[in-house]
Amino acid sequence: MNILYLNGSPRKHASATKKLADAFVAGMREAAPSSTVDEIVLYDKSIAACRGCFGCWHRTPGVCVIRDDMGDLLVSFRRADVIVWSMPLYYFGMPSKAKAFLDRLMPNNSPLFEERNGSIRHPQTYDAASQSHVLISTCGFQTTERNFEALALQFDLLCGERVSKVLCPVGGAFAAERPGRAARTRLDEVRVAGAMYAVPKSIPLNTERLLSTPVFDPDRYMAVVNRVAAIAKTPPGKERTPPSNRANAILEAFAARYCENLEPDDALAVECAFSDEPSRAVLLCEARTCTVRPAPDGRTQTRIEADVALWERIVSGETSITDALLDGTLRVWGDFEAVLRFEDLFEGVEV
Repeated sequence: MNILYLNGSPRKHASATKKLADAFVAGMREAAPSSTVDEIVLYDKSIAACRGCFGCWHRTPGVCVIRDDMGDLLVSFRRADVIVWSMPLYYFGMPSKAKAFLDRLMPNNSPLFEERNGSIRHPQTYDAASQSHVLISTCGFQTTERNFEALALQFDLLCGERVSKVLCPVGGAFAAERPGRAARTRLDEVRVAGAMYAVPKSIPLNTERLLSTPVFDPDRYMAVVNRVAAIAKTPPGKERTPPSNRANAILEAFAARYCENLEPDDALAVECAFSDEPSRAVLLCEARTCTVRPAPDGRTQTRIEADVALWERIVSGETSITDALLDGTLRVWGDFEAVLRFEDLFEGVEV
């Protein structure tokens, strides 16, 4: 099986959607080990906008008159048994480079008209009857409804029954270098879906529906996002202030219950500040260890600020960081994905 994997994100290899597409393709390869994968990053390619000149129909049939990377990409497209389209949702559609690629597929079609399934289409100039497609997309909002309809319909019109879809809301959950536990569970589910897809080249409808459910409670997710967005981006104070004995006990309690084994590149540095005393320090979570470091620290991705009593309630399990954020007793600055990960890293602690 020849798989053409099209990465249509402007963020290229840093794309949150790519994590899902990577998992899906990995599942396909587990089920069909002899498969070949040709991964194309569209934003690394020279793909001009279609001119609408119809030269590929009349002057040079089957060949675009524009000389750029699309000539080779058309050859790869025609040879593929499965085309995996990976792209984030942009204004309820696809990113501009992905749309330019799609428009430039026109040489694959004939100028003739034909009726197919009640619609008028241009027939393809190569045998595409066994070619199938997978659309994988994420959006930042917390639901699929009223978000993916236009993009999904476009692929339904283009591909008919030959397209399967993995449409995941809460795309920010997959954006971190090391996604949190809920996102990793979803990535495992997408990998399994890829393995299921490999032989029949389709995903059961109930599986598509499962993968479209948000990995966080939608109302809670929206409230947390809005709360973080409303807080000033830059926290005050850059002086180095070591934690007091009481604050240090709280931080050491976190460190003692660290429960993840991150790879070195996945290290997470969170600054913990105490609003009722001049104390702050950094919890550095890395491979097998969590250590308390002086603040500020150049590796810090986010800062969480609360009074000492609230920190004690958090580490004792009486409340959570997200609950405290929602009721306004805790403040967060910096990387929102780090907030989503932080509570995954520690078991319940007591001071």
